[in-house]
Amino acid sequence: MKYIVACILTLSLTACGYHLRGESEVPEVMRHIYLQAASPQLHNGFKETLRISGGSLIEAPEANGAIVNVLNERFDRRSISLSDTGKTNEYQLFYVLEFEVLGAEKQVFMPRQTVQVSRDFFNNQQDIIGKNNEESLIREEMYRQAVRSVMDRGRAVLNQAQKK
Repeated sequence: MKYIVACILTLSLTACGYHLRGESEVPEVMRHIYLQAASPQLHNGFKETLRISGGSLIEAPEANGAIVNVLNERFDRRSISLSDTGKTNEYQLFYVLEFEVLGAEKQVFMPRQTVQVSRDFFNNQQDIIGKNNEESLIREEMYRQAVRSVMDRGRAVLNQAQKK
């Protein structure tokens, strides 16, 4: 009985179009991307997202690839709450990415846009080393979310252009 329920659940998930996070269709125009003026962390986020989606990050601008021009990139951290001893109990991380996407002929495919991602996390004073690792993982996820946002916006621009 458990096997039948598992099969039905699996079939219903695939029938509704569900797919794992990270596996998204990359628009053909953005399948090969040249990343200009990006931080190493953002570069890694694009590389991983494109690899999972069947695209690639190219090392030089090509005629058949898009150019993601990073205009500004900023990561900030601020205290949200303090303990009675004045140490930070909770942080909020902010990541801001300003970018534009250029097409093969260096025409503007997507004009200047801003992506903002924020996360809160608890800072346990008893586990300082573990919290540093947690913050680094949260930052990586924030970069991946920004990349997914860029790709989703590219897909939306293409869909809108096809409807015209």
